[in-house]
Amino acid sequence: MSLTSRHVSKSSLRVSSGETWNELDCSMLCFQCTYIEVDQVGKSNAVILSKPAWMWGAEMGANEHGVCIGNEAVFTKLLEKEGLEEKLLGMDLVRLALERAKSADEAVTVITDLLEKYGQGGPCSDTQTDFTYHNSFLIADRKEAWVLETAGALWAAENITGKVTP
Repeated sequence: MSLTSRHVSKSSLRVSSGETWNELDCSMLCFQCTYIEVDQVGKSNAVILSKPAWMWGAEMGANEHGVCIGNEAVFTKLLEKEGLEEKLLGMDLVRLALERAKSADEAVTVITDLLEKYGQGGPCSDTQTDFTYHNSFLIADRKEAWVLETAGALWAAENITGKVTP
């Protein structure tokens, strides 16, 4: 089956006799995040999200594999020139990582790969069009936790180790 549209959402995709979403070549498909389109993947995880009504992404959430991600605003000097250019928002990255990753480590890779490919930026408010920031992420699963700090396409990640003591 050949798909020519680059604007197909998973829910609107119709396939012919016997083909399923996972059997299709998803490399040609894109879907819309808050501001930009990104490549679709063949399978996405079930997620529960806490999100603002005006955007596609999420402030925090968890997926079917027990990966949990939350983000927080980070203000940097890198925002001065490129902050308003529409790219992925940090909240888009939260949702994309939850939909694609099966572990905290994999979520870090998903976010950093997307940052390097698409960048981050754009208004972070539906009412203040000049309000921008970058993001810090807390990413955890049953086995490990990560702190991921970002500034534009730059990032640093640290694996949190040790035991929690009451």
